[in-house]
Formats: sequence, C-alpha cells, structure tokens
Amino acid sequence: MPHMMPLHWTSIMMMINMLLIIMITLSHCHTMKLKK
Repeated sequence: MPHMMPLHWTSIMMMINMLLIIMITLSHCHTMKLKK
C-alpha cells in the first residue's frame, strides 16, 4: 500500500467533516420545518 501524505489525509478528513456538518444542519432545518 502506498504511503499517504499527511496533507492529503488532513484535506480528506476536512472534506468529510464539512459534508457531515452540512448534512446535520440540513437535516436539522428539515426537522424544524416539519415541526412548524
């Protein structure tokens, strides 16, 4: 297996984090709209 570069790995982690945050916020907004 090729050795992964730290910068590349951190960038991937950041992207995943961003996606998770967006998904959570979207789901939260959706639930709020449904409650109203």
